[in-house]
Amino acid sequence: MENTFKPKQYGGHSNLSRLLLLLFLAGLQPGLSSDGEPPEPDDDNKAGPANVSITGPDLMTPSVSHTFSCHAYCRPSCSYAWKTDKGPWIGSQGNVISITPQEMDHSKMLICEATNSVSGLFDTATRNMAVAYGPSEVHIKGPDVVEIAKKCEAQNTASRRTATTVKIVQVAGFDRNRSTRPEGTLAVLLLAFIISSTFTLM
Repeated sequence: MENTFKPKQYGGHSNLSRLLLLLFLAGLQPGLSSDGEPPEPDDDNKAGPANVSITGPDLMTPSVSHTFSCHAYCRPSCSYAWKTDKGPWIGSQGNVISITPQEMDHSKMLICEATNSVSGLFDTATRNMAVAYGPSEVHIKGPDVVEIAKKCEAQNTASRRTATTVKIVQVAGFDRNRSTRPEGTLAVLLLAFIISSTFTLM
């Protein structure tokens, strides 16, 4: 019985074929780890948040809605939460929020918190805005009583003779608590002027 003999080069080709087959099969599943589970993200794929900033108006008007947006550099992504003054954190607004200041507000403080959705790292940005207000508590300063000079001049058309009279009238300040109206005061002044003119012409 003759012994079967195979050249060594054929065995080498067979091992090379097996190696290529294993490499091919491994390349079909690049997203799986050795235990069949998806691999954990690399630290190189996680970054931020960084450069967190808030954009929006610097001056706010009472009873008017103003929109602000928060921006941050994040990889892969960030979630956002907002806080105004001493209020609670609001996380359902995304990176945009609208604020309506009240009449009594002279300023508003806005805080944005950006959190990396994978690493859990977070950073914040703060913005202070002024709120326009006034005018209020308007006052007029001056004397409560003033004097007004009333002058009347009459001329005789035949003789060309002229007579003049002057009357000083005191006008008191208007009190809102009194029942007297401004038109009533004007009527009294007008009556005094007519009486003065009548006596002058007589």
